[in-house]
Amino acid sequence: GSLSRLVKSILISSGIDVSSLAASVKSGIEMAILSIASQSQGSPLPQALAAHYWPKGVPISSSTFGLLPVNGLITRGEYATSSPAHFSAAAKEISFTSLKIKVAGHCSPKDDALSLVRWSEPLNGPRKLSLRADANRAWDLPSALEFVEEAKNANSSILSILEFVEEPLKKQ
Repeated sequence: GSLSRLVKSILISSGIDVSSLAASVKSGIEMAILSIASQSQGSPLPQALAAHYWPKGVPISSSTFGLLPVNGLITRGEYATSSPAHFSAAAKEISFTSLKIKVAGHCSPKDDALSLVRWSEPLNGPRKLSLRADANRAWDLPSALEFVEEAKNANSSILSILEFVEEPLKKQ
């Protein structure tokens, strides 16, 4: 639609080859633009998007759609440079309720599982943050299954706080 055309023209005018970008990157740019636009209007994104289609005279409230919680993010490079204890202390100052950890692509599924468990341990306190993992389509099915088995072997309760693994499998 119109937003996609706008993003494409911005990228082209910036000298970026649009054909080389993953669809997820383009989508992320579109979501950022939508988020900024809704924030500038003082409205949460779901309400801002629905306003055009919502029946006139019917109020839209945050309880109509609920608010999408923001999650923290641990990138692959942060595994080695940041400690879970440091993150846990910082997390107390932030209002997010879940933590997304980027996994796959730079080490074995076993090492990814052990990193996930390592990051989960300080989260099991009174705060109870949920975990999410994002594999960015880096695994085949045996690797994804190995990740789950290794995580369970390292901490049998890990699956109770792991909400999901985003994009675990390569395109088939």
